[in-house]
Amino acid sequence: MTEGNYEFMLRVSSSNHPVRDINIFAAVTQDGVGGMLFKISDIYTATLDENEQLIQGLAGARIKVQNETVLSVEESLVTDSVGEALFTDLPAGYYRFRISASNHQDLTGSSPSSLVLPVPGSVPGVHLVTWSGQ
Repeated sequence: MTEGNYEFMLRVSSSNHPVRDINIFAAVTQDGVGGMLFKISDIYTATLDENEQLIQGLAGARIKVQNETVLSVEESLVTDSVGEALFTDLPAGYYRFRISASNHQDLTGSSPSSLVLPVPGSVPGVHLVTWSGQ
């Protein structure tokens, strides 16, 4: 069966009950699971903060990934204190992503680097552009 979302209707009938139609939805993905690691940075990464501590990445960025073939397969995470977000147990396949953070331009992408294989992978470092304005 080809990857994708499928919708079926099951009709149930009996001699002592009215006919019932039941919707059934199924998502078919490739065999295997894997993961993706995002490392998010901005212009302040690798500089010192007000406490003279090295800024290791952009904390609090929101990342959403969605399977390109089976659109119902999507996950969201927020980057940790070092700008990383690890997606695990994703069905194998190609994914698109959207990254957003306060005072930064959103970034969307889809490329061979966002291919999830049955082993963990990583997306090359992603740099968000800082913007100022209301």
